[in-house]
Amino acid sequence: MMPAHLRGRVLLVALAATVAAVLPAGAQEECVAIRARRILPVCPDLPWEIEDGVIVVRNGRIAAIGADAEIPPGAKVIEFPFGTVIPGLVAAATDLGGRHRGDESIAAGYRAVDAFNRYGNYAETLSAGVTAVHLSPGSHRLLTGQGAVVKLGGGPSGRVLRPHADLTINLGPGVYRPPLDVTYSFPASADVPIPLPRRQRPDSAMGQWLGLEEAIRRALEGEQPEPVSLHGPALARAWQEGLPLRFHANRAADLLGAIRFLKKHKRRGYLVGGAEAEKVSEAIRDARLPLVYQPRYRFGAPGDNLGTDPDVLAAEVRDFRRLAGVTLALAPPAGEAA
Repeated sequence: MMPAHLRGRVLLVALAATVAAVLPAGAQEECVAIRARRILPVCPDLPWEIEDGVIVVRNGRIAAIGADAEIPPGAKVIEFPFGTVIPGLVAAATDLGGRHRGDESIAAGYRAVDAFNRYGNYAETLSAGVTAVHLSPGSHRLLTGQGAVVKLGGGPSGRVLRPHADLTINLGPGVYRPPLDVTYSFPASADVPIPLPRRQRPDSAMGQWLGLEEAIRRALEGEQPEPVSLHGPALARAWQEGLPLRFHANRAADLLGAIRFLKKHKRRGYLVGGAEAEKVSEAIRDARLPLVYQPRYRFGAPGDNLGTDPDVLAAEVRDFRRLAGVTLALAPPAGEAA
């Protein structure tokens, strides 16, 4: 999260369609010129920094940008004499939509987009420079559902960019020993027995792979547990449609396991977390898998506790050097929206 004392000095402007997310509805139909002390376009065809620059936005899209860009007659001019204009940022890992609340270890039918408030006011996150986010269905079960990608601004009907972005798979001790799966009959009836609680995988590192393979096999074969669940058909449909696999893992062994799983099944996917990614950076690089790196500690801000290790931020910067050649995105730590 960007420190509060900096937010007022950064104006959010996306360099493509996300411009519409940050301009008022009326302004999207007119010509607007934004003049700022500094512009960081983040575009290979433009300088890294443009001082005393102008951005001309017409019909919600950028028409011109530069220090010598002409302001069309009649354009509405927005002045930021001490401000910096940056592109809209994308948070590649958030729990903004909330995690699924069921007990199922395999819950492919849960869609994170269903918990997203399309009418919500996300001004605080937008003020930090974030226009779009990935919605995670959670990291507390082996397969928590389907993630989504959404915009945080603009009209409600245009906020969902990808309702089915990926299947989220989580690895590591945090998903071991899930609760017993109990399904009650509804409506309740004296002549319908309550099924016995069902134990679920995983309970170990090996069990997470056995549970995943077993769930995929049963889904593709059309097996239906008793009572009937929506998650099997949803998993079969997502697998047959080739939905990317999003592996959340921090331990080196789990990261390597995810790489082997994707190779074995010839699936598209990427990694999230990566606390020990520097230990297996060569394997990640050879597999050409993107990594959404999440720091192990929350971002520092004035007056906040930076963690138990005063050198933690410097240490993680050194980790990045070992990841040279890996397609990398930096996401907020777990539990932070932006």
